[in-house]
Amino acid sequence: DPGLDGIIEIATHSPWEHAALIVKDPWWGKEQLSGLYVFQSGTGPNGYPDVLNGKLCGVTLNHLNDFLANREEIFVRSLENVDLNTKQKKTFVKAFQEAHGKPYDSTCWYWCWEGIDSFLRCRLCKCCIPKHTDKFWCSALVAFMYVKMGWFDPDLDWSDQTPADLAQTYETQCP
Repeated sequence: DPGLDGIIEIATHSPWEHAALIVKDPWWGKEQLSGLYVFQSGTGPNGYPDVLNGKLCGVTLNHLNDFLANREEIFVRSLENVDLNTKQKKTFVKAFQEAHGKPYDSTCWYWCWEGIDSFLRCRLCKCCIPKHTDKFWCSALVAFMYVKMGWFDPDLDWSDQTPADLAQTYETQCP
């Protein structure tokens, strides 16, 4: 929805309105998946189903090519020198399983507080959105995964992160 995307960009003073993780060759499922996938949270319905549960919205794992099909611009950041060892892979899978299939966070009050906070750049409303894992908006999902992996500060409240917040935190905390 270009209207919602535009509102997000204006409210957050950012060219980004969506965030997701790209995963190469997901190794944890019952069937071997190969290729590039996107782990994301969206309002949906997507025109493409989750490869694991068939859902069209919420926290899903999708083929990257499906995700990119109708996008005009994307910006990709990659983690430098990250090679997941066995312990990190287990950590990733545990966090993935905790988030996968959860609904999209469309809580009106959270959106309002975050919009006011981001637009005014005041950072005072961040405390109005409690840290939670029962639902995620896109950038909250990415921040959650980065915190769980140890790439972001463990005290970061992932639930109130915007795509612009992610970009700023990435610059200061990522490997």
